[in-house]
Amino acid sequence: MRVTIGGPPGSGKTTVAKIVSTELRYTHIYTGDIFRNLAKGRGMPLGDFSRLAEKDNSIDIEVDRRQKELGIKNNIILEGRMARFMIVPDLSVWITAPFEERVRRISQRENLAYDVAFKDTEKREKSEKGELFVRASPVRKQAFVRAALVKAAPCCKYHWKNEKD
Repeated sequence: MRVTIGGPPGSGKTTVAKIVSTELRYTHIYTGDIFRNLAKGRGMPLGDFSRLAEKDNSIDIEVDRRQKELGIKNNIILEGRMARFMIVPDLSVWITAPFEERVRRISQRENLAYDVAFKDTEKREKSEKGELFVRASPVRKQAFVRAALVKAAPCCKYHWKNEKD
């Protein structure tokens, strides 16, 4: 099975993808790692590389190409906001949470002041907004999860265990 897990920054997609891939013994393919490796390959700090990517479409094309290449395999969790547009998944999961909750999570994870995380997240989402609606992809099954204050671990283990039974 090939599963995609997407959602906006701070929604919990990485947490869920890690839990589900461990539980199912699937390979977790994280788009963020692809992006970070490209930055490292160019010897650029992530922030500088992100700004370059806003102007240089070849970076998005390369990230997409690598996702498609890695997404050919079975028993994978492909995680990233655009993942469901890169492969034809058996199941596509979109996780979301209220903006303020996502900013809180990002500020904790990145060790940033809340107002800095708020501005950064707002800017990032405006930059990416158009891209989500330009692409189309067939999907066999879809699930939408609103992960506001739910603890991911028990929720994921319960749901995926029942799916396997």
